[in-house]
Amino acid sequence: MYSKMWKDVPLHFDWSMWLEVREIWCAFMMIVVVLAWQQPFLEFCLLVVMASVLVLIAIYDIRYGLIYDRLVLLLLLLGLIPILCGYIAWESACLGALLGGSLLAGLRFLSHGGLGLGDVKLAVPLGMWLGWENLFLCLLLASVSGLIYGGWLLLCHRMQRKSPLPFGPFLAWGALAAFGWGHVIRGYIEGGLCW
Repeated sequence: MYSKMWKDVPLHFDWSMWLEVREIWCAFMMIVVVLAWQQPFLEFCLLVVMASVLVLIAIYDIRYGLIYDRLVLLLLLLGLIPILCGYIAWESACLGALLGGSLLAGLRFLSHGGLGLGDVKLAVPLGMWLGWENLFLCLLLASVSGLIYGGWLLLCHRMQRKSPLPFGPFLAWGALAAFGWGHVIRGYIEGGLCW
């Protein structure tokens, strides 16, 4: 599943590692910029800052099956920016961080380690960036897309039932979608539930 042998996996993130993935990182960042272009200026800037770290996290989770603590800590520290800018209330950010870590820690416990500890750690800064309401949307989007993708891989016999599937990329995409377009997505979901 992973492109490198486990013995070749760097155990700690170093910024020189970015040079190995800069082309794919730049390609994904271009997609984010194009998609977010119509956002208000502050939201656009925050989305680009958030994406710059989340894209790296997703790339390394796919490549090595690891979510590096240094990148999670960086995302957590950068999560102070939306609070200081008044984009999100500190109460909502703290509640989101607490819920994110608690929910995924509970899922990790219930799945007997089926969910990685890196995913649990990543949920804390995501909750801080998103607040509790958008955090639930992020987790819903990540879970549904992960189930669909994993199911497709199983049906196509490209993955074994017990093979690990990195959840970090799904959390990253769910977080970006919830942060940039959460109100629109929630409107569609609520509209669909009223049918």
